[in-house]
Amino acid sequence: MRPITDPALRREDRVQEFATLGREIPDELTERLFAAAFACFSEKGFERTTMDDVAARAGVARATLYYYFRGKDELFLFLLLQGVGILRGALDDAVSSSGTARERLERTLDRLIDLFVEYRDVLVVAIQQFGRIERGLGEDKHWFQEQSTGALRDLLREGAADGTLRPLDPDGTAVAIFGGMCWRVLHHVQAGGEIPVEALKSEMKAFVVGGLGV
Repeated sequence: MRPITDPALRREDRVQEFATLGREIPDELTERLFAAAFACFSEKGFERTTMDDVAARAGVARATLYYYFRGKDELFLFLLLQGVGILRGALDDAVSSSGTARERLERTLDRLIDLFVEYRDVLVVAIQQFGRIERGLGEDKHWFQEQSTGALRDLLREGAADGTLRPLDPDGTAVAIFGGMCWRVLHHVQAGGEIPVEALKSEMKAFVVGGLGV
């Protein structure tokens, strides 16, 4: 995957422009490709999945994919951007809700668990392909981390300020929380069977909020 380097565009726009040959993709097609591609990547592995596999799963012509994307790497990058948007929207909603920073942190953890379980295919593939993501994003990998953990970091700072959370390094703590939750859900996904969502929420809140609370 070639790194994205054009600095003239906003980062989100630069990623999308690079991945889609500058063409606007209809929302309905984006939704179909998002579900189909991540299901294929999760089931077959990224390397073994072909553009034909994704097209067949999405119910679209192979030529349609190549009209919008140079290849599988660019398709993956575009769909990853959609996933980042879903994640950031969910985090922003939870973080901006009412209550103390500690109360909002508990709601944010609940929302992250719900999101990781709902989009478990995306979680599996993102972790498996982390190195590919970093190489593809190039200098924009810092933007990717900001989208993933920035809201948590800001919430931890608020908690230290309002006295409901202990004052720890907000950047490192946010990364640790996010990464730990990813791997905890992944453990249940790989084990198979039904994921105990409510028990997992209670466990993570006791571990994270209990550890950070004052």
